[in-house]
Amino acid sequence: MSQGIQIQKELDLFVNSLASKAIATPKQTLSNLSYFYPLIKNQRNVELLTFTFIKYCSVFFNDNKLINSKVNYSVLECFNYIVISKFRISQPHLSFKDFYKGLQAGILNYINSDRGGGNYHWKLLPVLSGILLSIDQRDNFFNNIAIERDILKTDTYFINLFQTCILKTLNDPSCLQNFEILSLSLICLSISLSHIRANVNLPFDHFENFLVDLVFENGIVNGLLKNKQDDDPILKNLSNLALLIEYCFEKNKNFNDIDLTLNKITSVTNNINSVYKSDKPTNYQFLKKIVFTVVIIFQSIINIFSHKHKFLQIQFSRKFLINLYNLNFVIDEIGTGGFSSYNFIYHHSIGYLISNDLNTAEIICKTLLSGINFNALNDNHVELENLKFLLIYMENIVGSCSDELRLDLILPFVFDLINNSRNFFRMQTENDLIIYKPIAEGSHSVFLKFLGILNSNNNNFNIDANLNYIRLNILGYFDQLLRQFPKILSLDQFITSLTKLSTLLMDEMNSVIYFQNPGYYKIFINTLFDKCISYDDNEFLSTPDNNIPQLKTTKSALIFSFINIIPFIPTSDFLYYLKITANNVLSSLKSKDERIFLTNSMFDAILDVNKIDSQKENLGIQWWYSNINNDNNEIAKL
Repeated sequence: MSQGIQIQKELDLFVNSLASKAIATPKQTLSNLSYFYPLIKNQRNVELLTFTFIKYCSVFFNDNKLINSKVNYSVLECFNYIVISKFRISQPHLSFKDFYKGLQAGILNYINSDRGGGNYHWKLLPVLSGILLSIDQRDNFFNNIAIERDILKTDTYFINLFQTCILKTLNDPSCLQNFEILSLSLICLSISLSHIRANVNLPFDHFENFLVDLVFENGIVNGLLKNKQDDDPILKNLSNLALLIEYCFEKNKNFNDIDLTLNKITSVTNNINSVYKSDKPTNYQFLKKIVFTVVIIFQSIINIFSHKHKFLQIQFSRKFLINLYNLNFVIDEIGTGGFSSYNFIYHHSIGYLISNDLNTAEIICKTLLSGINFNALNDNHVELENLKFLLIYMENIVGSCSDELRLDLILPFVFDLINNSRNFFRMQTENDLIIYKPIAEGSHSVFLKFLGILNSNNNNFNIDANLNYIRLNILGYFDQLLRQFPKILSLDQFITSLTKLSTLLMDEMNSVIYFQNPGYYKIFINTLFDKCISYDDNEFLSTPDNNIPQLKTTKSALIFSFINIIPFIPTSDFLYYLKITANNVLSSLKSKDERIFLTNSMFDAILDVNKIDSQKENLGIQWWYSNINNDNNEIAKL
């Protein structure tokens, strides 16, 4: 017996077993479909198999609507696999065009046979959705224009039929009341959404709230509890379902529904944040899907209400920020690279609150701070990420908030983190330092952002009160800055901090502190200078925190940092510090390579003076060519 005859006999037996409603498991049935469809040699058999499967396979389709959405979703996957596999291997048995026509004819025969029952619409959805999904995956390249036209015509038939079926299902009370059918229908709709015509009026009020519950309660919450995400059709299609929610919002624009959705999302993310405080997450791929789902929905809401409905935007922005805070531990793990939507939502939300409702922005700050367990920072990843988010949030509002929040809460808090780290962290091992480093740098960033308030256009502050706070704390902050480099602070953070202090204490043109307290500048510059001179030349700079390979030691990094602030030195002392830097500081280095690199860096710093004072730059250049350029050919400048 030839192989072809044997396959035909096996196919006949399989079709007969379907027609006789012989009991078989869903997996066995779909496995047989996947096996036989690509081997069928004539269109009539494709038509017959398709008709028989949908008409008689009660394990998937029964008139009592007793189905399992998870099981029936496998029909979608099966037909997607069958069609795309057949497309890729069109010959030798049956061309793809004829195969496709056979599917169409089999489905049409089933519809004609079911006119009286009226159940065809929900039964066909997974089959049609699997076929439509294959269209998206198909490389539409055909050698024959007539064949291409026929295939595209069949595509259109399936698309139109899907639209008819989904509308009938979502308007059928018996389907709307059946959790499994409605769940499966919405999953199919989300997968096939790109094929829905703009003028198709979906009955959003029939399913929008159900859809949100399906995603967040039945999908995400159950997924977290059961820890089984791989085989759940809801969780497999979170992004598609989020896009369907976005589609509903854009078409419906119902504020109450959107607000209810945000409340449900907040409840879920609060739960996620709480759960992983006691149970370290390992399923980051699943958590990443949750973040993407939330971000898709949030961005759609912003797009809908952007530039209108001020009250709504304030309310929504507050909820966006709370949810981003709850999910920050996931963001930190997966990163935001290529994730511009997340950054857009964050900056839009906080920017809108600062501009339109600063009181709400301040309440959020207090709320986030009160929710952190500071006794758990060393051992709890989620609490640590909550604190990181809070510091970034404080950095964003410290220049705009009220003096009360700034001077009585934010600044004392970040100074406590900087000055009294042992109150929050063990600080006993190298790993403890690694945990503390981003917190220290985040705290420094908040204070440096505060220093910029004096040069801002913000009218929401008392200049005398803020200047007095700076005077009382600036030198203590500088002392702690020196103590924390390089073990805690990176070279970049150290230079950034010194540069900010330099503009505050030494800018003879713009700094109020320089005019009112010139002694601060002397303490600042001389302390840093003495540190450069006295520091041991044998301590090597840790590689991870050093992005300038020419700097091998901590001493050379300190000198490099000092050279970076030379442009800010007042004109009256400018040449003096150039001279003693060259004669006393650079000469104290053992490494010739470091001396050459830092001497060249000093020339670059002199050129940078032009950004501040061109006359002072001319003084520096003249000094260079008179004192340095002629003495050493290795660093001579033309």
